[in-house]
Amino acid sequence: MEHAPIGIGIHELDLNGCVVSMNSAGRHILGPGGDADLTGRTFLDAVAPEDRERVGSLLARACQGLPSEFEFRTAREGTQSIMISGFVPLRDRSGRTLKVLGIIKDITERKNALKQLNVAYDRLRELTRRLKAAEEEERRRIALELHDEFGQTLSALKFDLAWLRRQFKSRSGRTPLKALQERVVTMTALVDQMIQSVRRIATLLRPSILDDLGLVAALEWQTREFQDRTGVRCELQVSPRIAELPLDAQKSTALFRIAQELLTNVARHAEAATMCLSLEETEGMLILKAEDDGKGIPDGLNTRTTSLGLLGIRERVSLLGGTCSIDTEPSKGTRVAVHIPIHEEDGKNVLPLV
Repeated sequence: MEHAPIGIGIHELDLNGCVVSMNSAGRHILGPGGDADLTGRTFLDAVAPEDRERVGSLLARACQGLPSEFEFRTAREGTQSIMISGFVPLRDRSGRTLKVLGIIKDITERKNALKQLNVAYDRLRELTRRLKAAEEEERRRIALELHDEFGQTLSALKFDLAWLRRQFKSRSGRTPLKALQERVVTMTALVDQMIQSVRRIATLLRPSILDDLGLVAALEWQTREFQDRTGVRCELQVSPRIAELPLDAQKSTALFRIAQELLTNVARHAEAATMCLSLEETEGMLILKAEDDGKGIPDGLNTRTTSLGLLGIRERVSLLGGTCSIDTEPSKGTRVAVHIPIHEEDGKNVLPLV
């Protein structure tokens, strides 16, 4: 039994379920203290109370000549472990069961990894679902705004143009020139209004300043726009070194979108009076910090998959090989710190972010 593969516990049990012998790996895996010998004791002493009835029935089946394989939790003190085990009857030449051979392996780490993988998969699936819903909502909002803003303006222009055409074709010539001039002025104002609407909608989709002047200028514009729109005093602090860094469009876009989402969360939920946003570089990492003096995030909300804003921030940061930490207290505000490696080779596989 001592020649078994590393980490595999092997033990022999009599037909009463008592351990007759076991190898050192089995003693380490099953022993309540870590290395205790269960020889002479029932195998169920190593099984967690909530699993003993089930394991006991499987052991009884093995004593009757029916092999079985199963998982169970141990009764070890401290952290509970998860095992995979199997019982195989040992028979004599006549087929009579003499003993039961047990094989056991600790699969706690595998189970924990699988659990974490399932959690990550659920988060990704929920994020994908909610992103799709948000995308459709955004399309609906833009379509509605285009219809209302441009549709009404263009309709008004069309009526005015039709009127103007009739006036020019009129043989009477009674329409005063001043009235024509006033109508042209009105039409010009409508055109200006439409141009402003186009610019505003385009800026909401993606500000051209981010492409033309870079991340710092875009953040300055965003904080000014946020302060003017919400009345929340917003301070931006940017390290002078940031302007010297060769940031690619991907990281600039990601940091801008993260800052945008942080400001949006403050405007919607924080009830804050002031907000501070900072961007600096330290030891090859870009560090974006946001701090407000609002009401804080309710317990558990910052880890829920239904919090699309925070979840989206975490996913963006994760795709760039970075980390995101959130510190919040009721009535004392929220502090968010995002760390992203400057160089792609320092992080994980990078996917495009728009």
